[in-house]
Amino acid sequence: MNTRPDFVRAAADAWNNGHPAGQRPSAFTGAVLILSGADDPLITAAVVASAVAPRFDPAHSTVTEIGQSSHWPHVERPAAVAGEIDRFLDNME
Repeated sequence: MNTRPDFVRAAADAWNNGHPAGQRPSAFTGAVLILSGADDPLITAAVVASAVAPRFDPAHSTVTEIGQSSHWPHVERPAAVAGEIDRFLDNME
């Protein structure tokens, strides 16, 4: 492969330490739905609570775990994901 070493290093650092922008609050001010797989070994509930959810205004964000799914809930349980998205959008009205 012809991948530059600095890109590989940056990608590995982001994977291991998180993206540098990940520590800053998001500038997005709208409603946010954060979905995760309840059995995800990579993005655990603790990771969502400590590194994902804090980037958004808690008054405008919803965190929901999709049961019986791991890292790909949209593939593993598409109907459950669609249901959560529908509920989220219904509550915005």
